[in-house]
Amino acid sequence: STPDDIIICEAYIKFCESEGNLGVFYDHLRAHGLDRKRMQQFERPILQEPVYFPSIKTGLINAFTDYLRILKTVHSGADLARSVLFSKHLLDGKCAPLVVSAIGVQANPNASPEELIAALGATLEARQMVCASLEANAGNSGGARDLLYLDLALESHARLLVERSLASLSERSVATALLLAVESLAYSLRFGAPPAPPRATSGDEDETTQRAAAADAAQAEQTRELVEGL
Repeated sequence: STPDDIIICEAYIKFCESEGNLGVFYDHLRAHGLDRKRMQQFERPILQEPVYFPSIKTGLINAFTDYLRILKTVHSGADLARSVLFSKHLLDGKCAPLVVSAIGVQANPNASPEELIAALGATLEARQMVCASLEANAGNSGGARDLLYLDLALESHARLLVERSLASLSERSVATALLLAVESLAYSLRFGAPPAPPRATSGDEDETTQRAAAADAAQAEQTRELVEGL
């Protein structure tokens, strides 16, 4: 899902509340920068008009109101922000600002492709810091638990950014996004492997490739050791 889904969900609720008034539906979309043409260009295009079902109006409004609450929680980064708050005392001081910036980009329905890629990079940099902190707090069960929850929230946030960015990026930028996605996967499968090498500060795709390859190599070695120990 994307932040646009919040706007569409709100519009459909208003559509139902207005007894199926299409003008109300499209007025809400236009007020938030959406129109039919843009929805038809989505990765999963919306090609049909909304349908009004008077016999189940109340049930639909209740169901979509619950769904809207979930969408807002996901795209506001509420769970991620809460996890950062619980783990802040265990983290590098640079981690929280990185997460806050990434949350802000994901919550912005008008974020540019470049901003989405930058937010994905910031999310992965935060994950690297969390991994380092996990190793430093291995003996602290409470702290390790909070850090694991934070890493899960960062992984989910990275997935949202990847899914959202792929529909609007150039071919070259798609390659960068996919390499960053591979790096995120490597962090998720580390099994306690040694910390990944320092992240490059440049946005150059070659450096991104090297980081992803190094992270994957560390994972492969740890997986081999794990299998040999069985």
